[in-house]
Amino acid sequence: MRITVIAMIKNAADIIETFIRGNAQVADNFVILDNLSTDNTIVILEKLIEEGFQIELLKDPANAYEQDKRMNMLLRYVNNKYDPDFILPLDDDEIIFSTLKDVDARSAIAKLEKDKLYFATWRNYIPAEDDDPEDLCVPRRLRYCFHENMASYSKVIIPNQIAKNESFALAMGNHDMIGEGIVRVQLSNLRIAHFPCRSRAQIISKALVGWTNFLANPMKKPGDAVHWKRIYDLVRDREELSIEDLWSICMMYLHPFNAHDLSIVKDPLDISEDCFVMRYTIKDEIDPLMNYMLNTEHLAEEYCEMRKKLSGQGGDSYSGQDDQK
Repeated sequence: MRITVIAMIKNAADIIETFIRGNAQVADNFVILDNLSTDNTIVILEKLIEEGFQIELLKDPANAYEQDKRMNMLLRYVNNKYDPDFILPLDDDEIIFSTLKDVDARSAIAKLEKDKLYFATWRNYIPAEDDDPEDLCVPRRLRYCFHENMASYSKVIIPNQIAKNESFALAMGNHDMIGEGIVRVQLSNLRIAHFPCRSRAQIISKALVGWTNFLANPMKKPGDAVHWKRIYDLVRDREELSIEDLWSICMMYLHPFNAHDLSIVKDPLDISEDCFVMRYTIKDEIDPLMNYMLNTEHLAEEYCEMRKKLSGQGGDSYSGQDDQK
C-alpha cells in the first residue's frame, strides 16, 4: 500500500520539520509545492531529503494564492506518477493521527474501502500562557486544544478510485471534493492535529503575506479566505497581539462557532517521540517584516512584467502625464 501526502506550503520553517516527521508515520512519500517561501522552509526540506525522507519538492513561481487550482494539479500529478492507494491533501500545520491506542493511523487508513471519500476532523491546538517558549517543537509546545464537542472542519482522505475520477475536484481548503455521486464517510478514529496559530510572529507573517497574495489572485471569489482578512485586520489594528487575540484567531477555524460553548482541554498530541526530533529548526525562525518585504518585492516584479507585456501587446504604456496634473 502506498499513501502520498500532497501539500502547498509557504513560510513554514517553524513547523515543516515536524510536519514531515509526524506525517511520515503514515505516508510513504510527500509531493510538496512551495509557493515562494522566503524563510528557511526549503533549506529544512532539503536537509530532510538528505536524511532519507521521500520528498519531491516542486516550485510555484506565482505569488497569487490559488490553492484549489494548485492542489488539483498536484492531485493529478501524483496519480499519474505514483499511483498511490490513498492521497492525503494536508496543510503544513497539520498532522494526521489515530485516536485509538491499539490502531495507528496508517493501519486505520489501510482498512478503508477505495470507493468512498473519507473525512478526518480537525483537533485545533491553541497557544497558552504556560507554553515553553524555548521548545522549538510546535506539537510538544502547544498542549491545549478546543474540546472536540465544539464543531470543527474536516479534511479529506482520498482513495485511489475517487482520486482517479477526473470529474471530481478538490474544493478550496481540502475540506471536500466537488462532484456528483460521491459517498462521504466521517471517520471517528482519525483526527488532524491542526496548529494554525503557533506564535505572534508566525500569525503576523501569515496575515501580511497571505492576505496580500490572496488579493493578487485574479480568480478569487467573494467569501474565500475570509479568515485571512479577519486576521489581517486584527494584526493591522493591534500594536501587539495578546493571548486572547491569538485565541480569537484560532476560533475562526471552528465551524460553526458559539462563544458560549467554548471549552478548552489539555490534550497533547500523542504520537511517537521520533516525530518531535528537531535537527534543523532554529529559534525565531519567523521574521514577519522580512517575509512581507521579500514577498512584496516579488509581487512588484510580477506587476512590472505584466505591465511590460500589456504595453508590448499594444496597451497604453505609462507616459508620466498623470503626475503632471
